Amino acid sequence: MPQTTLSEQRLTWPDNLRALATLAVIVLHVSSSVLYEFEKVSNFDWWTGNIYDSLVRWCVPVFLMVTGALLIPKQHTSDSYRISEFIQKRMGKILMPFAFWSFIYLVILIYKHIMYANEIGSLNIIQIILHGSSYHLWYIYMLLGVYIVLPLISKKIQTISDKSLFFIMLFWSLILGLNYIPNFHLSPAVHVFVGYVGYTIFGYYLSKKNISNIIAILFFLVGFSVTAFGTFELSNQQHSFNDLLYKYTTPHIAIMAAGIFILVKNNMISENIWLAKIKNIIAQHSLGIYLIHVLILEILNGIGLDWYFVNPLLGIALTSICCLGISTAIVYYCSKNPAGKYIFG
Repeated sequence: MPQTTLSEQRLTWPDNLRALATLAVIVLHVSSSVLYEFEKVSNFDWWTGNIYDSLVRWCVPVFLMVTGALLIPKQHTSDSYRISEFIQKRMGKILMPFAFWSFIYLVILIYKHIMYANEIGSLNIIQIILHGSSYHLWYIYMLLGVYIVLPLISKKIQTISDKSLFFIMLFWSLILGLNYIPNFHLSPAVHVFVGYVGYTIFGYYLSKKNISNIIAILFFLVGFSVTAFGTFELSNQQHSFNDLLYKYTTPHIAIMAAGIFILVKNNMISENIWLAKIKNIIAQHSLGIYLIHVLILEILNGIGLDWYFVNPLLGIALTSICCLGISTAIVYYCSKNPAGKYIFG
């Protein structure tokens, strides 16, 4: 196989990150169920879920970091037309699929409520729509907010010196540290702007830096260790699962995300032609896979394939791979139809 040039590597690492983050999101959602069974399942089962989940907590931050690394360098003038054009272009790819899947998950939710509660009156449909008809749709609400803010700040970010940008990132990490305070909550608007928009700037900053693999591995190990062992200690103290250290907007998760981002950016993943094709398909259709994967997980769980299939070590891995494969196949083949973009983006 011919050696890949540096320019080619620069083109492939964002797709590598997207594909890995897509798989990581699915692993996270498969493994999370066992965590709430703290002291109800064996230590082995709970720790297996905790390790799986802790290993992939970087997934959402990395998605945002790739977004910042790719979009912030694009020139966005302060002209209101150019800004609105950018927002419409980005949101246009999201809004129709988001509306479609919000409706699908709302129908499923209503169906379940009727089946198990035999009535629908207690459902507040407006509140469900405002907060998301499925637990994973919060990400789309957040992403829409990021897309509104990004063109307003990107030009300014590009004019800031690296030294100033470093101190902005340092200040951002201190703000994230407030999330270590139990029962402390930033307002939703501040949380999106300071927390998640900060990840886009972080990705842009790291994309310009040459940081060694050793530092990146250290970042990842520190972030993982704080997440896994800290979560166990907090859960053990209150005798129930404590998700404080699972929050995406905490410094140790940002450190772990930085480690993954740097490692993938620095290193060309060895691939054969088929692996490269699969990776590119996953990266290209990551939004659609994200939207449908919870439905596929529900179906798999209904036939007995979930985290406790045989044991969590096997069950989480097998369920995640099956979910990714089925979701990718559906989105890929549906995207060949012109109407597919309205369903999967």
